Amino acid sequence: MLALVALLSISVATAAAEFKSTNKSTEGSANFAFSIEGAGTTVYCGSAETNQLAWQIKKEGKAAESGRELALKFKSWGTCALEYKEGEKPKEATLSGGECTWEASEPGSEREVPDKIVSSCVLKGEIAKQACEVTISPKANEKLGNLTLIDSGKSNENLAVNIGLSGVTVGASGAGCEIAGIKSTSVAKLTGTIEALAVTPGVAAPVFGVFFGTSNSMTTLGEKRTVSVVNIGSLGSPGLRLGEAGDVALFKIDNATLATCQGTILNTNASCLMTVEFKAKPTPARVSRLLVQITEGGVVTAEVSIFGSA
Repeated sequence: MLALVALLSISVATAAAEFKSTNKSTEGSANFAFSIEGAGTTVYCGSAETNQLAWQIKKEGKAAESGRELALKFKSWGTCALEYKEGEKPKEATLSGGECTWEASEPGSEREVPDKIVSSCVLKGEIAKQACEVTISPKANEKLGNLTLIDSGKSNENLAVNIGLSGVTVGASGAGCEIAGIKSTSVAKLTGTIEALAVTPGVAAPVFGVFFGTSNSMTTLGEKRTVSVVNIGSLGSPGLRLGEAGDVALFKIDNATLATCQGTILNTNASCLMTVEFKAKPTPARVSRLLVQITEGGVVTAEVSIFGSA
């Protein structure tokens, strides 16, 4: 596991758009999975264990059950894994890191939140017994894309933070990085998801919700989780716009498939059920994810994250 501690602060400008705890607490837990792509070799980080990431709501700098700021504190980025080749033989390696801080402030939109890196995120390790250091610094990343806030989970009590940052500048140094093919670049991507449990984003409720019945993480091949797509609006639906993202090849959706649910007309409170199966372990060994998403007008308005870990 990494010794990486990160802080993501999300600020909401309007009084109506406040983060709210659904369990009368000022803090709680979350799970996550994301990757650094486009730096020569993809580095996967994440943890389906909720004790690796904690959230805290703040109002005027103090812990509160509702407020304009949400802090996400990484105790660890999980095991950051990568795969490279030594000749023709595939090899796996891991990197660990130290403390880093992110911040985001509300620009006036309730769903799209611009991200800012405040202090450097550094991953370190040995690859083929040679040092490797990967750095994402604030100076080199003054302008990043937006984080998307989405209602998620059973009864919409969870907050999904969709990470889709492009144009990320990554620094790579050391012979180990060179061996693994990790390179410095200004066009990397940081993609993935964070799901904060028992907190809502204070944005307008979507017409549809996607929920899981029990835990949303799996560790055994063949294990299954039921995902329910529900019309939580006041009108019947003209048809779902349903999609999937993440490590699609590692999961199988049976019962009603995505294609079957796509276009299904749902009356208020009606649902379309899908069973997601963890069918293949990821390579390299890491936390993988499947996102089941609802899209309205080209904008993702609800999603649920399913995690599988080797």
